[in-house]
Amino acid sequence: MVFRLFIILALLFSSCAQVGTITGGEKDTVAPNPTQTNPANGTVAFDQKSFTLDFDEFIQLNSPLQTMSIVPGGIKLDAQLNKKQVTVKLDGDFKPNTTYVVSFNGTIKDVTEGNDSLIQYVFSTGTSIDSSELCVHVTDAWTLAPLDKMLVGLFTDTNEVSPYYFAKTGKDGMARFRYLQNGKYVVRAFEDMNGDLSIQPQERCGFSSDTADIQSGKIDTMDIRMFNPILKRKVNTFKAAGINRYVVGANFSLNDAALTLNDNPLDKSEITHITEDSVYIYRGFSDLTEANLIVLKDTFVDTLRTRISAKDKTFPIRIESKRKGGMYTPIDSLMYSVNGKITALDSGFIYVKNLIDSSFVPFQLHYNDINQFSIVPKTKVEKGVVIFNKGAIRCGSTMNMDSTGFTFQYGELEDFGELYAVLRDFTGPLILQLKRGNETISERLCSGGTTVRYDYLEPAEYTFVLIEDLNGDGKWSGGDLKRVIQPEQVYRFSKPTKVRANWDVSVELQP
Repeated sequence: MVFRLFIILALLFSSCAQVGTITGGEKDTVAPNPTQTNPANGTVAFDQKSFTLDFDEFIQLNSPLQTMSIVPGGIKLDAQLNKKQVTVKLDGDFKPNTTYVVSFNGTIKDVTEGNDSLIQYVFSTGTSIDSSELCVHVTDAWTLAPLDKMLVGLFTDTNEVSPYYFAKTGKDGMARFRYLQNGKYVVRAFEDMNGDLSIQPQERCGFSSDTADIQSGKIDTMDIRMFNPILKRKVNTFKAAGINRYVVGANFSLNDAALTLNDNPLDKSEITHITEDSVYIYRGFSDLTEANLIVLKDTFVDTLRTRISAKDKTFPIRIESKRKGGMYTPIDSLMYSVNGKITALDSGFIYVKNLIDSSFVPFQLHYNDINQFSIVPKTKVEKGVVIFNKGAIRCGSTMNMDSTGFTFQYGELEDFGELYAVLRDFTGPLILQLKRGNETISERLCSGGTTVRYDYLEPAEYTFVLIEDLNGDGKWSGGDLKRVIQPEQVYRFSKPTKVRANWDVSVELQP
């Protein structure tokens, strides 16, 4: 950790702690401005049970019990208003030789416009005011975006439930501590959803692997990446989703899970994975009004029930292209999927038409999976359309489908570019995502020190997301506060790399 030394007076104007103070500094011409405090701000040997603040205009109080706070804690606050003066009562026993900071975060508003500001009143029960500061930058561990309104706590011990000092982040993700007592603190951030100033198992959280070593007259900056807690296993989705098809979703991996539907175990030929934690089940339900599912993995068991409506039983066949726009390479086939288990494909109801000369093109039809198939034109087609007429596909006994068509375009090899991602400065197992805009074009498992090659890329701008897959499970993993495990590091390379037709482009990704 890097420290910078400041004299105590300079602390009042540091960029790390941009908060209003009772005395000194430029007058705020919009929000109410305190003109006098009693006892004075910065009083030492403080032994009062209240203090007052006088303002330069008539004011109103805004939810004082929610917007006022004191650090360290252990003291109850109450505020009373009399025209331009606020009296704050302090209920509790003070710690000896301790600096206290009372914060008014939007508590004081003017009567007319409702303008407010952050004001702090500082006093010490000892002979001096503590002068050290700490800034903690809080971001989302996956998106890396700064997080607003997160509570950051400084704990004197790893077993403490409530923090000794606390502060909230702003829109920039920065929590700013001032007037800290010298010592070493455990630093944690959490989303204090119930306002109890303690980390609950269901609350988003994060922590610093380093201890904050607070020393007189010094400023420190730390980073925390927040993650969602590891929740108890739960299957949260089970419903009909197509022709004799169910969808199942969970908050854990369904790989190797044993599924039983209506007391009949399912085999792999009846299941396809959508993602690691969601699957489709293909099993007829034309004679059912409800279905029961049992999910078993390791020692976890969950049972769910769903109703089968008349609409579910008359669902039409829907075809979807596996490619959303763009050009196909000369070695690509045309891939399609349907919303049910394919039991028959009839090429007599399928046509491939060349849009350049309106001729019909011969093709090969391939069954690929439970609900997927491909079409390969036998002759070269630059621009074309695949037409599916009613009767082309059967799912069980269902042939109910509307005629539809999908246009496509094939490019020449020189219409595409190649991209090389050099991972020289990384180590260990990695997950590399290639993105075009918000769309993930490719996700690959790779290793540090290698180069990843992308062939046949359409001319466009691409970006990368790189994940250090420390546990080697092939996916991004969040942290674990109890086991003191940080979330896997994510690098987002937002500067776009431009790929041109018939060009090779190399980009080196660095931590």
